[in-house]
Order: sequence, then C-alpha cells, then structure tokens
Amino acid sequence: LAFIQDYLFNVESLPEEQCYKKSLRLEGRGGATVEQTDEPYEPYGEMEKLSGYLYDVADSADSIVFENKQAAETSFVPIVSATLPKLLERLTYHKYQDMQFVWTFLSTYREFSTPEELLDLLVMRFKMPKPKNPSKQQMDTFTRTEMVPIHFRIVNVIKCWINTYYAEDFQDNEALRQRVESSVEDFKAFNPIAAKAADQLTAALKKQAEEEAPAEPELFTFGTGGEELAQTIVDFPEAEIAATLTEIDHEYLATVAAREMALTRSFDGPEVRESAPHIHAWLEHTNAVKRWIASEVVRQGNVDHRANVLSYLIRLVTKLMAMRNFNAAMTIMTALKEIQGEIEPTWAFVADDIISKFKDLIKMISGQVKDLEKTDVPTFTIPHFQMHLLRMKTVRETMPDKDSSGKMVHFKKFSKLYDAFKVIEGCKSLSPSLEDVDTSQCKAYLAKVQVLADVDIKAKARSFERVTLPERRPSFTDS
Repeated sequence: LAFIQDYLFNVESLPEEQCYKKSLRLEGRGGATVEQTDEPYEPYGEMEKLSGYLYDVADSADSIVFENKQAAETSFVPIVSATLPKLLERLTYHKYQDMQFVWTFLSTYREFSTPEELLDLLVMRFKMPKPKNPSKQQMDTFTRTEMVPIHFRIVNVIKCWINTYYAEDFQDNEALRQRVESSVEDFKAFNPIAAKAADQLTAALKKQAEEEAPAEPELFTFGTGGEELAQTIVDFPEAEIAATLTEIDHEYLATVAAREMALTRSFDGPEVRESAPHIHAWLEHTNAVKRWIASEVVRQGNVDHRANVLSYLIRLVTKLMAMRNFNAAMTIMTALKEIQGEIEPTWAFVADDIISKFKDLIKMISGQVKDLEKTDVPTFTIPHFQMHLLRMKTVRETMPDKDSSGKMVHFKKFSKLYDAFKVIEGCKSLSPSLEDVDTSQCKAYLAKVQVLADVDIKAKARSFERVTLPERRPSFTDS
C-alpha cells in the first residue's frame, strides 16, 4: 500500500485536453486525429531553457542525415553527415553507444575540429537542461534513462580520448589538461552519481603524465654497407628470407599509428616525412626492398644465374603469401614486373612450371589482395600497405569534407578513412610465429648487401650481352 500511495502521489498528471490529444496521436478514431506537428511530447514536463545550449535541437535534414533514419532510433546506424553538436549527441546518445563510432570520431575529429572545441562541447553536453518542476517519478525516470547514461558516455569518451591520444592532444597542451581537471569537479557537482567515474579522468591524466613515452624502435635498414658480396639471395633458404622480411615488416607496421594515417593528406609529397614519419619510413623501406630485389637479379652476369634468381624469387613470393605477408609479396611482384621488360630474354630460360606459377600469382594478387587479407578469425597478416594508402588517397580526393550546404561534416568520408586504417591497426596486435627460424644471418646479409639505385639497375640490365634464346623453355626437371 505504501508503494501504491507513493506511486499515486508522484505519478505524472496531465490535463484532460492534453490526455485526449495524446490518445488521438496514439490511435485516431471516428475521423479525429492529431497532427504530428502538435506540441511535442514532454515525458518529464517542461524542461529548463539554457542560453547557448546546442543539444536541444530536434533532428532534421539540416542537422543530421543517417543511412537509415528509422533504425537510428533503436540502434546505431552509420551517419552520412551531421553538424558537430549532432555528432557529439550521437557519440554520447542515451539509448546506445557504438564504440566503432567513438574510435572513428576520436581518430579523425582533428580534420574538422580542435581539442579545445571538442572538450567545450562535451562539457556543455554534460551540463544538460533538467525538468523544471518534475514529479519524483519523472525526475527518477529522467535521471535513470537520460542523464546518467549520457554522463557516463561522456566520461567514457573523454577517458578513451586521454588514454589513446594523450601524446598528440594533451601532452604539450597544459591548458587543455587543466580544463579537463576543472571539468571533473563540475561534473561531480552537477551529478554526484557520476563522481567516481569522473575521478577516473583525473587518474587517467596523471597516469599518462607519469608514464615515459616509449623510445622509438631502431628499425632495420637495407644495404647500409653497400658491399659487393660473394653471397647472393639464392644462398639462403626461401623460408629464411621470407621469415626475415616478415619480421622486419612487422616491426615497421607496429610503429604506424591510426591518427598518423588519418591526418596525413598526402603520402607521396615531401611533407610526409614531417607529418607522418613512420609511414614515410615504411614506404622508404618498401622501396628499398623493391630495389634490392631488382639488384639481386641484375647482379648476375650469366643468363642462367639470372633465371635461377627469378625462379627463386617467384618461389619466395609463394612462401610470403603462405605466411600472409602480402606487403613483401606485392613488393617483390612489383619489382619483377617492373624489371620484366628490361631483362626480357632472361625469362625464356625460366622453367615452364615457374612461369606458370608467376602468371597465377599475378592473376591472384592483382585484383584479390583485399579479399585475401580478410579472415573469419583474427590471423596474423602483414597487409599490403600501399594498397591501403591508395584507398585512403582515393577517399580523400573523391569525397568532400563537408556536405553541399557547408554546414555539416561529411562523416561518411571519415568513416571510410577509418575503415582503411582499421585494417592496419587490427594487424598490429598479432605477431608472427617465427621462433623456429634464425633470421640473424639473413639480416646480416641484407644489412651489407648492395642496393642499386633505379638508374643503375636499368644501366646494368642494358649492359647484358645478347643471348641466343633456347629452342624450348626448360621444364622444372631440366632446371
């Protein structure tokens, strides 16, 4: 009885006319209906009006566009375009929170906003209007279903932001750090329920400040010795070379950060060295591998020896594909295709079986690398890095930052960018199983080997003596 009495005392009571209108809205009858343009339904009674508050604007085609508007009410639906406040409203939506949306936003927001603006808008969102004169039931419902979920999601977004992008956004910005700390006190005063969660933001800042930044790894560099060695690539088992290239590629992959990929406008200009040093380093390494492969071929003055190296390299690509190092496999295939015309007579001395394998690899790789990288379960993979960079470049060049009105962020573009570098991020978490392979000797060779410049590779190829082509291509058994 006490429960019923308390319920009846606090239950929302509406005037008879308003009850009648709401019943017609739910179910028209006898020809009588109420248009949806009628006064809005206010489940908590009249709400406070806060000057300058940006989150009390109803969704419209001018503020947010979904891929599926109806489904967006109950579950996360990709956003095509939206104003910044609407993006943050959905980032901290009371009904649900989609973590992929959170990571997409945090990794790309610097393209259309600043850290200061982001924090200001999140603080504004936290200090939301409350019901003016609610019943106890209305206030309890508002607190439980809207205020608390929104507040915890705001805190979660800021915590993810600090833990992931402290070095880029907070480390050298004392004013921003102080603003977070002062906001924590505001959060605790505004909603004591969120006090413990808000304190985690101060703890996260302190922890990040105390942690030493990881030292930049010393990455392997090809051909620093630049020596004419007696050894050649064929003196090493294909599995050992494949393992060594995979180990080195994984070291480069581990240094590339999502934000670095997200905020770099161009990957082939001189500015990439400054704006994306880790991407630049991996691209330089990939180019060195390509020139090394061509150098190994043209170092051989004898046509049979060149044919032997070509055969070895094609078998090496097969090994790399089996190890799921698509980056090194594609780099070698590119090097072979680029040098193919320069040493065309040599290919006549390569066994039929190897040529057939080479053609199969070209066919398989040319249009399917993206599909080959996909797996149903997390599997170690070195993705074809340049393919993903090209994909991002295409998105940047073909999709605008803003919608046609210039008022909304074209978020679909940034979602597509995130999809591209999400592949890179996902591959970083898995390491190759190379414990059974000793790569030390192979690394020592690669560090000393001579890597020719492109112009020298072509000059060497042109200097080969003319050869009499064989009457028939050798078989695998012959070679």
